[in-house]
Amino acid sequence: PAEPRARVTNTQAEEGYAVEGHVRTTQGEPAAGVRVSAGGTRGARTDADGHFALTVTRDKTNVSLGGTASTPFSVEVEGPRDDVDFLVPERCPLTVEVVDGQDRPLAEVDLELRTFSPPGFPYPSYLSVKTDSSGRYEPAYHPCGTLTISASKVPFGAVKERHELHEASALRLVLEPGVR
Repeated sequence: PAEPRARVTNTQAEEGYAVEGHVRTTQGEPAAGVRVSAGGTRGARTDADGHFALTVTRDKTNVSLGGTASTPFSVEVEGPRDDVDFLVPERCPLTVEVVDGQDRPLAEVDLELRTFSPPGFPYPSYLSVKTDSSGRYEPAYHPCGTLTISASKVPFGAVKERHELHEASALRLVLEPGVR
């Protein structure tokens, strides 16, 4: 994968300095919904165009994707930058639906997703989220690769599955009361 590139400008903000850029897939598509953070504390998600903007308050810090700290998903910055670009693996649209044993949607289910992407991309990516009121979770961006997904909710117990994601995938997880 291409190394991230950065261009420096003098646009220091009063509370810190601005860092902006884009996240795109290897196919050139914008990667919407990707978490970008600075120093592991301040974060933002990319918009529909893959653009992000952060205000950094440390003199020197790393701007990284999803909390990763390895190249090409991390760039050290020491001042304002307006074009920190990242290249990520191909997007595999993903829909996760969680239901109970009677096929009723389960809201607020704890989901843990760990994806190991293709060679050359130092993932794994890790995400911890909850299902919405309709028992669904649909990330704006999810990389292709091997996905291990866990779902749990009291009093239902838990389920863990492994899937190969190479194209759009719809996963349906069933939680039974007390089953682990």
